[in-house]
Amino acid sequence: MIFGIYRVRQQLAPVPGVTLPTPAGGKYRQIMVDIDPDKLLSRGLTPLDIVNAVNTQNLTLPSGTAKIGATQYTVRTNATPASIDDLNMMAGQIRQWRYRALKDVAQVRDGSLVQQNIVREDGHRAVLLMRDQER
Repeated sequence: MIFGIYRVRQQLAPVPGVTLPTPAGGKYRQIMVDIDPDKLLSRGLTPLDIVNAVNTQNLTLPSGTAKIGATQYTVRTNATPASIDDLNMMAGQIRQWRYRALKDVAQVRDGSLVQQNIVREDGHRAVLLMRDQER
C-alpha cells in the first residue's frame, strides 16, 4: 500500500494524461496518541489539552541561512521529534499543570488508520490501482 502511494504514483505523475488513483486495500500509517483518561483527570487536563500541546511542540518552521564570516550555514528549525520514543518523552506544561513526559498521561505508538477495505487476488492480499474507466 505504502509502496503504491509513494513509489508507483510518483513514477506515474509525470506521464501526460495519467490520473493518479489512490491505492485501495491497505493500511495508512498514522502515529497514534492513546490518552489515559484517569491520568488526565488526576491532572485536571482534557484530551484537547494534549492535542494542543503535541501540536505546539511538533513544528516544522521555515528555515534559512546564516552567513558568519566567509561561511554560510543552513539554519534548521525542524522541531519534529525523530522517533516515537522522542514523542513519548516530550515534556510539557498545560495551563498550571506540568507533566514530565507525554508518556505520563498518554502512550504514543506507530499505528494505522482504521482499514475500511481489503483487496484480494486469487485469495491473496493485494493492492488495487484503478484506471479512470474502472471507477
